[in-house]
Amino acid sequence: MTEYMDNDADGYYETLVADTDADGRYETVVADMNADGTYDMGAVDTNGDDMVDRVAADLDGDDVAESFFADRDVDGVFDAAGIDTDGNGVVDYTILDDDADGIADMVIVDADENGVDDAAETVPAAGYAPGYDEVPGVTFEITDAGRA
Repeated sequence: MTEYMDNDADGYYETLVADTDADGRYETVVADMNADGTYDMGAVDTNGDDMVDRVAADLDGDDVAESFFADRDVDGVFDAAGIDTDGNGVVDYTILDDDADGIADMVIVDADENGVDDAAETVPAAGYAPGYDEVPGVTFEITDAGRA
């Protein structure tokens, strides 16, 4: 079931909500925030627990989502945020908060967009060593190597 909404009664549908599994609850909401005819914000409940666990937004109206928020462990708290700083559709700056304490545990910057954290591609600073997360080509993490 899909429902379209004209939020400002101008004859143009700005919002779409969808119940993709026909259980009576909407899993997807997309909206045209700047009324340009293209949806530029989306929120999805990927596991059907009635909590949004993915949000993406096109902030500059170029039809490419520049930012996202994700609840990767589906506990109701967003623990990842990403930004496409150059607007080409590839996320090149990611912030992760795996313990959900509101403090970033890891920041991944991939300015050259090759799928590897830029910090892991350079000579590590004193006291830090690159650690591989065992997922080829996805993420390298910089871990504390026992600084005193």
